[in-house]
Amino acid sequence: MGNKINVDISKLFIPHPMQLFIFGTYKENGDANLGLFSWLNFCWDGELAVMVCFDGEKLTKERIKKTNIFSANIVTKPLFPLVKDLERGDSRQLTDIALDKGSILNVPVLRDSPLNYELEVKRTIFLNGSDIFICKIRNVMAISENSCDALPYSLKEENPVIVSLDSYFELQPQNKIGEWM
Repeated sequence: MGNKINVDISKLFIPHPMQLFIFGTYKENGDANLGLFSWLNFCWDGELAVMVCFDGEKLTKERIKKTNIFSANIVTKPLFPLVKDLERGDSRQLTDIALDKGSILNVPVLRDSPLNYELEVKRTIFLNGSDIFICKIRNVMAISENSCDALPYSLKEENPVIVSLDSYFELQPQNKIGEWM
């Protein structure tokens, strides 16, 4: 493998691939608020849970702190134009985006996302410059043909957008290199 060198940690920001999500909350006036995030993963807290890290100050983070609820919607290639709008802070009206209300929680969910989580914050860990929310999964909505009791949700079928460093990628089922366990 050759000789390895020590690397400046500041150059490793988001070095590993992560799925991209659009989080949904409601503003105080009832309008939907959407934000683009990737720092989401799973943990175990007596049951399967979600952990989300937010750095800095953002409206989405502020609304989550106030209401303790939000949606996390997987981004796929058809939703990618929305990603670019959110990156630019495009003020395009959210009425152009197909949104539904969550089934359990009062959160906006993206109708065209194949997987929506309705999340409730159970605990917050305050760090220097960021906050980690440990969330109870209150509901999951998935496109029915890709989700049933007998089969797990198929990432390769939905082909979520992955972000790493400064680029976006999609999963390519034909590039599978082996079975897990």
